[in-house]
Amino acid sequence: MYMLYIEERTMPVAEYDTVTEARKGFKSMLDVAQDGGTGLVHRDGRTFALVSTELLHPALLAAVGVTPEVFFEDGGVGIALPGAPFAAEGENLQEAAADLVEALREYAEDWAGLRNVPNHNRLQHLVALVDVSSDQQLMDWLTGESAA
Repeated sequence: MYMLYIEERTMPVAEYDTVTEARKGFKSMLDVAQDGGTGLVHRDGRTFALVSTELLHPALLAAVGVTPEVFFEDGGVGIALPGAPFAAEGENLQEAAADLVEALREYAEDWAGLRNVPNHNRLQHLVALVDVSSDQQLMDWLTGESAA
């Protein structure tokens, strides 16, 4: 295990040069991530990280860079994600948000077939956000109940 020093603080890093080593040290990677650190695995010239969703979630929200917009139409409420092909309507805000969460989950499930399509590949951060978020976190983000 390596230690990474940043601004006089010690951030634990569990780093492995091969997948085989990472498998053997998987518990160490989880322990480090649980303590706020990062597990790193090198494979085929690329580096992959294991971090807690508590650390990843706010970063993905910032990377998505979309603020959901609420609109009122014909006695109903809608939510749209500007710049993304998602919108939902309902009788109230909670219903619209629940429908949009369902649509986002379905989109994330279909991501393997969409990730290389030019008009979809820019949404990879949104898909990652959906993957690491609970339904409640997504509802809160969509309705402005919290910073999610």
